[in-house]
Amino acid sequence: MIDSEGYLIPWCPYTALQMIKMFRSGHIGIPSVSFAWTTDALLAEKKIATRRDWDVEYARRFANQTIKTQQLFLGTDKGYRNGGKAIALLQLRSLKRQPLSLMTEQDLIEEGGLWRSVEEFKGLFTCTEPYVLKFRPLILDRELYLKL
Repeated sequence: MIDSEGYLIPWCPYTALQMIKMFRSGHIGIPSVSFAWTTDALLAEKKIATRRDWDVEYARRFANQTIKTQQLFLGTDKGYRNGGKAIALLQLRSLKRQPLSLMTEQDLIEEGGLWRSVEEFKGLFTCTEPYVLKFRPLILDRELYLKL
């Protein structure tokens, strides 16, 4: 099925809350992405994309994990190794590499609108072609981790 914005909606026999219960019971492992710098923008539904300087193998593992979870992944307030907690359940819409040179003002808005310019945003990266994850928020809750 295709949604109103032209994205493929993967078929899933479970609701988001059923997926969380399965995660809690240990039946599935849900991959995660840290939104430490942009937690407030994510929770305010202003952020629907993120760019990551991942190597090919890491991106492939992430993509394979999200296939197992019907395109779902968790957003955390910081990395788990640093005491991070789940604050969002997100559905992956696309994962692809994109040169920073092709980044637009619209991309900047989708990143949460926290930077004054595309050039300022590009300055955060050491790579020239990060992976772009576009996603749809399903559950946004600063205390989601308490429900997992």
